[in-house]
Amino acid sequence: MEKQIAAIFSLLSFNYLMFKYWGGTWKVTLLALIGNYFFICILIKSYIGLPKFIEDFNVIFIFGICILGAYNLWRKNKAGTLTEYEKRRWILTRTFLTLFVLAVLVFALIFIFMEYIYGIYI
Repeated sequence: MEKQIAAIFSLLSFNYLMFKYWGGTWKVTLLALIGNYFFICILIKSYIGLPKFIEDFNVIFIFGICILGAYNLWRKNKAGTLTEYEKRRWILTRTFLTLFVLAVLVFALIFIFMEYIYGIYI
């Protein structure tokens, strides 16, 4: 029940912010559609569940959005047109990418040497 209430309030507050700061541009409209899609998926999932292919699509979709955002920041950084806010986002993005790569490496090393660490044979 808590998930549904949190998702409903998130959906309402997201739409309020989209309408309050409505720019009338296609980017704002696209952002509103994407946000509403994910909040509606959360609501449906908390009541009846989603098919596996929609969950897989959501993961691929979010991954694609993250790659496009990082590419956009990289392109602006290369051109030298980053604002101060975007510079902070670029530093944060590089930090998260570094942490993600380190986590994957640690997981891979644990998985490779699992039989020596835990005595588990795969």
